[in-house]
Amino acid sequence: MTAKQIKRFLSQNLLKVKQPAQYVGNEMNVMKKPWARSHTKVCLLYPDRYEVGMSNLAIQLFYDLINRHSSHLLERAFIPDDDMTALLLAHQIPLFSLESKRPLTDFDVLAISVSTELSYTNTLLAMELSGIAFHAKQRLASDEIPIIIAGGGGVANPLPMSLFFDGFVIGDGENVLEEICDIIYDLKIKKGFGKIEILTRLNELEYLYLPLFHDSNKIVKRHHFKDFAAKHYLTKPLVPLLKVVHDRFSIEIMRGCPRKCRFCQASYMSKPIRVKPMESLTAQAHAIIENTGYGELSLSSLSSSDYPRLVKLIQVLQEHCEARQVVLSLPSVRMDSLSEDLSIMTNKIRQSGVTLAPEAGSQFLRDVLSKDITEEDIFRTVLTAAKNSKKSIKLYAMIGLPREEQADLEALIDLAYRLIEHIKPLKNKLTINVSNFVPKPYTPFQWVSQADIPTLTTKLNYLKANLRHPQLEFRWTDPQVSIIEGALSRGDEKTGALILAAYQQGARFDAWYDHFSFSSWQKAAQQIGFDLNQPLKPKPTDEPLPWEFIDMGIPRERLLQEYEESLAVNRMS
Repeated sequence: MTAKQIKRFLSQNLLKVKQPAQYVGNEMNVMKKPWARSHTKVCLLYPDRYEVGMSNLAIQLFYDLINRHSSHLLERAFIPDDDMTALLLAHQIPLFSLESKRPLTDFDVLAISVSTELSYTNTLLAMELSGIAFHAKQRLASDEIPIIIAGGGGVANPLPMSLFFDGFVIGDGENVLEEICDIIYDLKIKKGFGKIEILTRLNELEYLYLPLFHDSNKIVKRHHFKDFAAKHYLTKPLVPLLKVVHDRFSIEIMRGCPRKCRFCQASYMSKPIRVKPMESLTAQAHAIIENTGYGELSLSSLSSSDYPRLVKLIQVLQEHCEARQVVLSLPSVRMDSLSEDLSIMTNKIRQSGVTLAPEAGSQFLRDVLSKDITEEDIFRTVLTAAKNSKKSIKLYAMIGLPREEQADLEALIDLAYRLIEHIKPLKNKLTINVSNFVPKPYTPFQWVSQADIPTLTTKLNYLKANLRHPQLEFRWTDPQVSIIEGALSRGDEKTGALILAAYQQGARFDAWYDHFSFSSWQKAAQQIGFDLNQPLKPKPTDEPLPWEFIDMGIPRERLLQEYEESLAVNRMS
């Protein structure tokens, strides 16, 4: 299938599908590099719809790094809507890149950015739509099929998808993708080597895990992007042609987090902290405003309120944004860092309400989590936010936490009602958003058990029955979704068979509540004899965990010490 044939198909069918603009690829600041003169050709696949993928900062970063700062070429692909998928299958049209409309099999590398385990089945859909065999071993002898490399937080534990991908980038992707491209260009394009020789060479990189070439003695080390605070930054991002999930541009102000919440995988995997200078951030913000039509800029990081001189940064950026009618926004802030000055500033810039994350209702559980905030912090922060804004206040909490008891659920309910009384005269709406705890690899809780569906359902029903007030809204996450996420996040190589079986049973878009099908996973598990409750059980601390051949930069002894300290927390203290 040629690009010319795909373009003809689109000209005949584009107006038959909803949101046809997502397949055009002519956004502001798009880069269409000459195919023949480019070195290694990469297609960056985000395994979700355009409206989700174009909200992802990594897509923007890699698009700019490869196309603007290297001799290689990078184009994009996303998962089509159902109507376009049906047309592609009916007309036998392969999944294509947006920029050149070439089939994904025309590229040297298919780089897949995986943000969540719940997009695993979508990667298989992309491979099927592209005519690519699922199993990496089946593709090994074919030099015509691109090398498939995955990265991102969703494959921090790469084992569940190790059947399907040729390799995994562990850690930060900056610099790594270009180095991979350089090696492929040297070996494939200049010297004519085949896939096996190329993968053998890539296996020498310490931060790449290649399942078919991996030596059991090799420790794969997380890549740490040391130049985060350097002067280079993105100034001409792509501007989507339609409204996306997060219709704004996010400026990453800091990477890493100074906190050590024991449940937070992102925090443990992104250490040490790297802070971007305020001068670079203001220059980047000015350039983004001038080079795009974005009406909102967001200051993002794992813990934005821990950025040094945050109030000063907001003041400087807000003045520039106001003059150009651009909204400046800030994500959730920590309970112990919302000062009066910061509250006033966030009220000025925030269009929606204030988002805070106490994580649990009892001080005991917050201590178990190493969530270093007190009830006094919570009440002071909520009242400060309410006084400075009439907008809603959203609190995030979890259930199914390690050492959680009925008293902790009662404490969450009690906290909610006391907070309502606290802010009742100010008439703010309080939203309690409860998710289900999922233990993650590379955290102190990687050894703990995960609550099963009956347990989580009982807890949720109790909260639903007791969190009722005209000033309160209660939201929750489906326990079935969390069980699948848990089964995948701590899975091993055998989990790949479950993923493939679930896909064959119809599992797609598992992160979308209106598409998620727990029955597909149940049927798949039954078909291959996989116990969905097995991954939920506690892991022995005296045995190696399947993913421990990967060095994320945090010693096992330190994680185990944190876990043991969580067990030593006294409920009566």
